[in-house]
Amino acid sequence: MSEVHMRRRYFVAILIALFIPGLAFAQETARQRAKALYEKGQAAYDAGNYVDAATAFEEANQVFPHPANLFNAAKAWERAAEYEKAIKAYEGYLQLYKEQNGKDAPETKDVLGTIEVLKEKAYMALPEVTIETEPSGADVAIDDPTKILGQTPFTTHIQPGEHTLFVQLEGYDPLKKVFEVKPHQPVKLGYTLEKALTAPVEITIESDPAGADVAIDDPSKVVGQTPTVVSLKAGTYKIFLNMKGFEPTTKEVVVRPKEPMKLNFSLSRESGGLAFNVNVAKARIYIDGKVVAITPYRDVVRVQAGAHQVVIEKERYTKFSETVTVEPNQTIEVKASLYLEKRPFSWRGTVGIISGVIGAAAIGVAAGYLRTKASDYYETESRYNFYKKLTYGLYGAGAGLLAISAGLLVWEFTRKVVESEEKVTSNVKPIFIPYDGVALGVGGRF
Repeated sequence: MSEVHMRRRYFVAILIALFIPGLAFAQETARQRAKALYEKGQAAYDAGNYVDAATAFEEANQVFPHPANLFNAAKAWERAAEYEKAIKAYEGYLQLYKEQNGKDAPETKDVLGTIEVLKEKAYMALPEVTIETEPSGADVAIDDPTKILGQTPFTTHIQPGEHTLFVQLEGYDPLKKVFEVKPHQPVKLGYTLEKALTAPVEITIESDPAGADVAIDDPSKVVGQTPTVVSLKAGTYKIFLNMKGFEPTTKEVVVRPKEPMKLNFSLSRESGGLAFNVNVAKARIYIDGKVVAITPYRDVVRVQAGAHQVVIEKERYTKFSETVTVEPNQTIEVKASLYLEKRPFSWRGTVGIISGVIGAAAIGVAAGYLRTKASDYYETESRYNFYKKLTYGLYGAGAGLLAISAGLLVWEFTRKVVESEEKVTSNVKPIFIPYDGVALGVGGRF
């Protein structure tokens, strides 16, 4: 049924009621007053003055209660966008109709549907209030702390006026704020929640490489693998990291209230040691192309387990190069002997050369002159025997000198020489050089 038809029907009903004969004078006066107010409301409604119309219809209902007055008032309030008042008038209409007629109004279903629509419009017409927190996810209550409306970020519509906001999030101090809502003005509230002193603090644990087992206080209880985030209350903790192929790492940390931490661990591969026994001083020791020490070096160089190229060299000396495989927790001694590439000529060479010359000369004399002399005295036995013995003697002496010469020359050219002042002795103080800014020594790491 249309709004116009309904108003006309109730208008006719009111007119009939107003003019039923036999009513008392007071009732007649009330009818006349109600009729006048009704007509005033009708005129205001037709003129678009919906607030005045609704007011007149409600006054008419107060003078002479009739469902039509409330129905028309509800329509006027609805047109005036006063949805709460329209809802109240519609509900009054349904109640009064049932009281006067003993049954529900024919339009009950339509009116109830209209009321639901108006409730939504009334809610949306209220000022919008948006509440945000950092972090988000906090419970929100307004005016009644026991009634949780939602979680941040949260948006609602509420009546203008002063209200109290309650915000709660586990691990953070509860928040209570008074705020004011003005008509037709949206409100946006933002708050940063404070961590409670007893609340757990987020600790981010990372490692290079990633994937290490993480344990806290008890190394046997793994809580995750890096990268991971754990929540710890304020206090002192030991963080254990363990990964196959890498050395275990432990770090003590102090967790303070409301102070999240980020821990970074650089894991070192399982290591062994290299000890060096080198016969010359001031030789450079290289491991995998990097200088780690200068001889003499008495300490152990820590290296990652695995194969390493060891080179030891010194100017004017032969070069030592060897691939060494180190097992975890194993120390290998590298023995290296370096010798002069160009040996100085010694007495051995001089004596050898002289011996060779004399020996060769002796053999030459024996083979030439003395042998000829012996032949000249072949018929004279005594002379012959003398030169013969002398010849063989020179042969023997020459051969002996040549043998001595050969031995001395072989010795000279095959001997390995280290300059005496560069030989390593037990009383020489080790020389340390920095590697990556750290002087290597016992426990030094490569």
